[in-house]
Amino acid sequence: MHEKVGRWGWAVMVLLILVLSSQYFHSHPHAASSFENQAKATLTAIQTAIPTGQLKGMAYGPFREGQSPEQGIYPTLSEVRQDMSLLNLVSNGIRTYGCQHLETVITATREISLPLTLGVWLSGNPEQDSAEIACAVDQAQANPHIASIVVGNESILAGHLTATQVCTYTQQVRESTGLPVTTAEPWHIWVAHSNLATCVDYLLIHIHPYWECQPIENTVAFVQQKFEQVSTQYPDKAVVIGETGWPTAGTGREAHCGPMPALSPEQQSQFAADFLEWAEQEGVDFYYFEAFDEPWKCEGGRSEVECHWGIYGADRAPKLARDLFLLHRLYLPMVVSHYMPPPTPQVQITNPPDNVQVITGEQATASDI
Repeated sequence: MHEKVGRWGWAVMVLLILVLSSQYFHSHPHAASSFENQAKATLTAIQTAIPTGQLKGMAYGPFREGQSPEQGIYPTLSEVRQDMSLLNLVSNGIRTYGCQHLETVITATREISLPLTLGVWLSGNPEQDSAEIACAVDQAQANPHIASIVVGNESILAGHLTATQVCTYTQQVRESTGLPVTTAEPWHIWVAHSNLATCVDYLLIHIHPYWECQPIENTVAFVQQKFEQVSTQYPDKAVVIGETGWPTAGTGREAHCGPMPALSPEQQSQFAADFLEWAEQEGVDFYYFEAFDEPWKCEGGRSEVECHWGIYGADRAPKLARDLFLLHRLYLPMVVSHYMPPPTPQVQITNPPDNVQVITGEQATASDI
């Protein structure tokens, strides 16, 4: 009983320190880098010794203010390295959405041995799609930290390709790399296209309660319902959540959902807390959407909510939800046990001499030592 109380006391203390630290760093941004370094050191000390065995990944787009794949303006290796130092604190893997011109991401993840699920962007243009696939195959053959390849992201939903065409591409990539291959689509596309499941090694499903008019109070129940629906339909396939999340600002769904409460960082934090608790309890693998706000996604007539999904802002400042991912990445019980004193070794003596009194661990006191 005393040990349990002690551990919870440590847990509360660690949580309080993190919360207070986060508040301090929001008002003292120059001190934030020191905290990140300390947290990274703690993570390095424990993560290899006690892995969680569950994928807790981040969906990653690297584009900052003034950068855009549509404009051909890409981040530098230095910028991506900075991103990886932040993402290594909150996830144990990332997924990307394209291969060409993003070799910096492959380099930066390789340097810190962060598992990468490499994306292949399929647009429906045969020449461009073939170039993307060739890039992914070359990179996968040269980089063993690439764990899987996602051939297409919502290509069927967008009408760029048919399920049969996507299957042809997934088979080509699998044969060329030997890696697990999938494609990413919303949950209802998987439900409607059973033939798609036959040509992937696992299902990567998107579940976005925001776009399906769900109030914040019902979001995680909705995610759970759709996850279980797909899992039940395909009992012989592993199901991974490829995207789920909640934005912090903007509007976008009101046209088909009607009036909705204003978005906020507090709502995102509420969703993240409930989602992480459910995913950890059920052992659900996931990539959270998304790591950073990407300003380019609000350009070109797109809705203003599209660029506000990150747990970090476009300036790489953490939002409220970031601290929750930090806690779950470190896996709080492990951190607590890391700082707890080791148990006293128990010595068992068999067949002691008649004149020797054996004192058990429960009987021993300080005066006996």
